[in-house]
Amino acid sequence: MIPEGETVRFLCECADAECLASVEVKPHQWKAVAAQADHFLIVPGHMRSEGEDVVGSLGRYEIVRKPDRRD
Repeated sequence: MIPEGETVRFLCECADAECLASVEVKPHQWKAVAAQADHFLIVPGHMRSEGEDVVGSLGRYEIVRKPDRRD
């Protein structure tokens, strides 16, 4: 169990499949972003895919929304 207030490292979810950068946030912060199926946490300035928009921030990280791919 992670102590209250501790941060955890997660991999950056940018469009670069080879990116090994990490974001470090509290678990409840990560869950809040992940609760939106199309929202992802990335390191600022990292590659975004076509149609992906920055919709917010979490500390020094960007929250991006990936486009709806349903056809």
